[in-house]
Amino acid sequence: MQLTSYPKPSEIAEQTISPLTPGAEWLRPADVKPFCGIGRSVLFELIRDGAIKSVMLRRKGASKGSRLISVASLRSYIAGMEAK
Repeated sequence: MQLTSYPKPSEIAEQTISPLTPGAEWLRPADVKPFCGIGRSVLFELIRDGAIKSVMLRRKGASKGSRLISVASLRSYIAGMEAK
């Protein structure tokens, strides 16, 4: 029986969602502040309130994973604040 080795979610995130990557669709929470100036505590409040979309990547039964934040929802939230 051959075991398949899968990359960790953090390894995938590091390769594909750098804020410097043009057209990135997802950011890690640590990358949000340099991207748009929203700090972690406010970011997680916005996620909790449903103002910003996020997903949690983790294996079934795992207690830890990688949270990713939707860049489109960040832009939409900021544009909505601009209109007020």
